[in-house]
Amino acid sequence: DAIDTVENETAAVQALNEGEPDTVVQALKKGDANVITGETEAYHASASSPDQADGILLSDKGRFGVDVSFYQGNIDWAKAKADGVTFAILRVGYGDDLKYQDDTKWERNAAACEKLGIPYGVYLYSYATNATMVKSEISHTLRLLKGHHISLPVFYDMEDNDQSVLSASALCNIANQYCAGIAAAGYKAGIYSSKSWWEGKLSRLAKDE
Repeated sequence: DAIDTVENETAAVQALNEGEPDTVVQALKKGDANVITGETEAYHASASSPDQADGILLSDKGRFGVDVSFYQGNIDWAKAKADGVTFAILRVGYGDDLKYQDDTKWERNAAACEKLGIPYGVYLYSYATNATMVKSEISHTLRLLKGHHISLPVFYDMEDNDQSVLSASALCNIANQYCAGIAAAGYKAGIYSSKSWWEGKLSRLAKDE
């Protein structure tokens, strides 16, 4: 509607003024992306099917990074670095500690970032709805991090439909359990989610810190 159009145009103009790539500006203008504000701004472009989706584009004080998974295929990381990518957030996998739920491009992406000196962090897409599942997701993440040296945080991606039926309190407990397990292993932990989930379901996490 008219309000959405105005918001889209405003976001696009802001992105343009801040020097964001044209792909980001156009996605915002068309309403195919949303903006999450905080210490960083994340522009998350959507697509009609997962294999068409672009990685999430991240901007932090003039630095440019990407958030990728196997959906992006075999990335030319040398070209990405030459094009200005200065950091990356790589998906390690999703759900329980099962090998078939490892991200099939995780090892390739991690090895390339390490070889080229691109700082990176990781994320795990969560399906957890109880403490037992969270424990398995912690194990899943830590198993895949063995032998790697990440310099950015481990993020817990909470946005699945199976979790949407849980109370805000239950979701915060899940988030805190995961982050505590990751922190206990010596990593910095964080939460990735949509703006609506953060404001409507996970805002208590900020008060728990």
